[in-house]
Amino acid sequence: MDFRQVRELLNSLDKLIPLGTTTFRLPRINGPGITAPDGWAWLPPPVGDEHPVPYGHEVLAALKRLVELDLARATFKTNGIVTFVRAYVLPNDIQVAGLDGKIKNHGARNKLLKTLLAGLDTSKEAWNAQIRRSEIDLTADDDVTMGNTDAESNNGSAGKKESTGESSKQEDASLFYLFNTLPSPKPKIEKLPDDAGHVREMMEQVLDHDYKINGLKSDLYNYQRRSVATMIQRELAPFRHVDPRLKKITSPSGTTYYADLTLNEVFASPRYYDDVKGGILAEEMGLGKTLICLALILATKYQQFSLHELEVRAGTSTDTTFDSVPSLMDLAARQITTHGLAWRYEIESGNIPDAAVSALKKNWPTYEAEDDTPRSRRVSIRQATRKIWLGNGTIIVCPSNLVQQWQAEIEKHIAPGTLKVLTLLTGPKAAKIPDVQELLDYDIVLFSKSRFDQEEREGKDSKNRREWYGIPTVCQCPYIGATRTPFCTCFRPEEAYHSPLFRIHWKRLIVDEGHNMSGNNNSVFVATKLRVESRWIVSGTPSSGLVGVNIGLASASTATSDAGLEAHKTPVAATEAEDIKYLGRLIKDFLRLKPWSETVTGNQKNLWHTYISKDFLQRKPGATECVKKIMKHVFVRHRAEDVEEDVKLTKLTHETVFIEPGFFEKLSINLFIMGLATNAVTSERVDEDYMFHPKNRVHLRLLINNLLKQSGFWWTGFPPMEVIETIGIAEGYLNDPERGGKANEKDKDLLKKAIKYGEMALRNHLWKVFATYHEMGYFTTGVPPEIIAAWALNSDISKLGQVSSEPHLLGETQLLEIQDFIKHFEGNGYPEDSLVGRGMVTMRAYHLVKDAERDRAQTKRAKAKSANNSKTNEGTLVSGGADKSDRAVSRLETATISDLKTADQPTTQPATPTKPGRGRKRKVPTEPPKEPTIQPLHPNSILHKAKLIGTASRKLSALISLILQHHQTEKFLIFYESENIAHHIRSALEILSIPHLIYHKSLPAATKAQYLVSFNHLPTHRIMLMDLAQASHGLNLSSASRVVFVSPVWQADREAQALKRAHRIGQTREVRAYTFVLRGTLEEAVLVRRQGMGTEESRKSRLGCVDDDVMREWIEETRFLELEEREWREGAVARIEVMRSEMSPTGGSDATVLQSW
Repeated sequence: MDFRQVRELLNSLDKLIPLGTTTFRLPRINGPGITAPDGWAWLPPPVGDEHPVPYGHEVLAALKRLVELDLARATFKTNGIVTFVRAYVLPNDIQVAGLDGKIKNHGARNKLLKTLLAGLDTSKEAWNAQIRRSEIDLTADDDVTMGNTDAESNNGSAGKKESTGESSKQEDASLFYLFNTLPSPKPKIEKLPDDAGHVREMMEQVLDHDYKINGLKSDLYNYQRRSVATMIQRELAPFRHVDPRLKKITSPSGTTYYADLTLNEVFASPRYYDDVKGGILAEEMGLGKTLICLALILATKYQQFSLHELEVRAGTSTDTTFDSVPSLMDLAARQITTHGLAWRYEIESGNIPDAAVSALKKNWPTYEAEDDTPRSRRVSIRQATRKIWLGNGTIIVCPSNLVQQWQAEIEKHIAPGTLKVLTLLTGPKAAKIPDVQELLDYDIVLFSKSRFDQEEREGKDSKNRREWYGIPTVCQCPYIGATRTPFCTCFRPEEAYHSPLFRIHWKRLIVDEGHNMSGNNNSVFVATKLRVESRWIVSGTPSSGLVGVNIGLASASTATSDAGLEAHKTPVAATEAEDIKYLGRLIKDFLRLKPWSETVTGNQKNLWHTYISKDFLQRKPGATECVKKIMKHVFVRHRAEDVEEDVKLTKLTHETVFIEPGFFEKLSINLFIMGLATNAVTSERVDEDYMFHPKNRVHLRLLINNLLKQSGFWWTGFPPMEVIETIGIAEGYLNDPERGGKANEKDKDLLKKAIKYGEMALRNHLWKVFATYHEMGYFTTGVPPEIIAAWALNSDISKLGQVSSEPHLLGETQLLEIQDFIKHFEGNGYPEDSLVGRGMVTMRAYHLVKDAERDRAQTKRAKAKSANNSKTNEGTLVSGGADKSDRAVSRLETATISDLKTADQPTTQPATPTKPGRGRKRKVPTEPPKEPTIQPLHPNSILHKAKLIGTASRKLSALISLILQHHQTEKFLIFYESENIAHHIRSALEILSIPHLIYHKSLPAATKAQYLVSFNHLPTHRIMLMDLAQASHGLNLSSASRVVFVSPVWQADREAQALKRAHRIGQTREVRAYTFVLRGTLEEAVLVRRQGMGTEESRKSRLGCVDDDVMREWIEETRFLELEEREWREGAVARIEVMRSEMSPTGGSDATVLQSW
């Protein structure tokens, strides 16, 4: 287009966008010249100072510059006082030769346009030369209905208050609020295009409550049907949506244009992108996400791809020629497979002859695609193409411990023979991936995540070198000796690993618990290389901040109300920065949603960071609405109230069981407080010696975790020597006239109490034995005194008063050894005759082992003390002196790491206690246990009278009582946060001969999966002990109806996730949950504080209660529990209270028969 044509186009104003008006006052302006098409006069380009810009008028200056550059036009009109100037600019999407390049390549244009967009008056009054001020409304809805799109039309005019609507209310909403206020899926069948009739029919069938998907045994709830229908539409007929970067604005003249307010670009027409083929299935935990996925697979089982559609969309090449003259059957088969007709349905229905089946498989649809292996150099030759088979299968990737759960769900919900499933795991028995032809026959390929990650070696040889395409390099390997034969170690393409997975174009990829599909890990790498039509992430918690309302508000009393959600609407910038970044990675790296998967022209910063992260965190106008629309395009999830219309979960009651602390609980807690109090006073609460100094946060957190999670159950981590040293430090400080004389009365009283309770512990022979041997104490009656004496830990532990008086005390290890001896005793039915001699031998070996362990621990402490060159107070429970090398970290922290690993070992293995000198371990059974051959006791054996009446732990006795009342009719799920506690509970269950399983973090993935199946399906396993950290990974334990937390959980969302393991769809019983809390201790304070915490406070203190200001102040108060020495005789025994109905006819209300005796 020549100069004259360009001027004609600019002066016609038809192709220009009317942005708005600016005004200025001038004493004099030239009279009107040529009239512009809009009826006003042209404002010509300035010549010299003919039209000077008023001082400070940036808008007018920017407009004049754009007019100079032939990128805009301006007209003016004056009313005698004020001059009105209209601004018209060229849009970025103008398709005129010469102008489009000028717009794109002019660097100053966008800066000038930014000034106009920010400063122009967009009101109709100003456009008509009437004085009124209005700004561009940047929050109006920008979705536009156009063809096949799911957006709603909104012609809200810029500058009108009513156009802001709900968006302005949510401009400062948190991600948590946006996530939980997303509308529930409402499949828009009426908006499907005319050529999507098969998709419309499929969705209508799925939404029909009376329709049963072929092969699905289970009935779907209505909300599940809506989710499946929405997923079908996303996969087969994705809507188009307006580029979310564009803001729809109604100009003052009434026309519509679109603006990118980040890059300052304007468009006459919107840009459109296809919606993502897939998304994130984010239904809340327990609402059947696995069933929804299986229903989707079944509903689209026979849906075939069209090669022609793939050619247009992906730019692939399809060779439809034949090597020889084809038969009519081959021609017909090629047409059927190429156009995506449902030929597999006809084959399985038996409607076509075998010859036709062979012809269809012979003409399986394939296409040629360029290999994505990297080239060695930019100038190297292009790599060859490879043949890709068009598959019909679904790849499912899940954590290793959930593989068997997926298998169980497939068996439960899918009719036999309906789906052909291949399972691929890691390990010595792992199956090799079949070849392409065999893989094409499977409907589902189920991967464990670790096995899926192994496919990262695609294109690598045994030396982990990756294959490169390009011009081969000359071999420069050295010769072998004096020969001319090279010792070649170059990469050999034929030795590279090539996975059949990458030779198939898969129907879909589903990643269960896929919230880790972001960043640069092997899973993302493999998923990126796979050719997949649809991608789905299945996770009820896509990030730490994107959780359902029932979890995110678990600590609030209004957890299910709108008021509770509104209270958590305020964003927390510190945590949302990570959440929005995490969400962006899922969207751009895994889902590949455009435009976010693209990069900004001219630099490598991703668009998500440029448009979303920065603007959303700064709460720029329109950013929150943009994030909400993206979430609507990506997520498939129902609001809680919409789910409740379809399904009613069984009742859930959560009871806080307050337990009065006994003697040993009070003593243990006071020893913790003793260390903290001594440290606080002797350090004078200053410098790094003070345990609460910010630099000691990590060690303080460990200490407080032990105080909260272990001391209230059972704690034996303070050796007597350390208590003695702490007492010495406290006494030395009090007796020091210079330091102790300056202390106030409150601090002196703290040290006196610390000394009092330290000396009380040292005087108590039971505490000293427990602290030395790390045993849980069990109190019995009916055991002959000579047996007690033979199995005693030392000469003092055999009695409460005298050895002949009851009850008698035994350690858990000794009790288990006695039981084991009785079970395997071969004799006359009187094992008590041999128990005395066996006890002497066993305990002699036991003491040798324990003495050696104690000597090693003492040597280690002495070396550490010598290496630190410490002062006299270094060896205390919590150092309170001035030793700078160890600062405030002392023996208390050391005890939690090393000293506890003595008698309690192995705490992480589901095995019986190790016999001294024998090292025997027995795994927790995964199959129904075989009953050992037990010689019955003689009717006259005195051991018939032996009873277990209590333990030394109030919580353990309460737990045993609860289990004994209900374990025969209900299954228990017990959560713990300390391996030592798990060890003590496990020992108690073995003493009571109750089969159980322990699900802890160090279990192999295959064993975890087997435990889940065993617990859910075998009636013998009544108890599951589970590490709380393992409770948030999609586990289904709906066979349990009793849930116990042995200590209060600081993070309310983790507690809610744990409850969802049992309280979920499939649960047929009322679920009763219990949290054991020691009254008047830190545990009760945690419970009270958690109820009153806000969202920001909860997120700031996710690592522990010591990070919460309120709890920190409570702990710093160092509150001792009142304890008198006489209480140890009265409160040492924590009795096992059992209902009479649960007992044998001879049992009492406060005793249970020791079942193994």
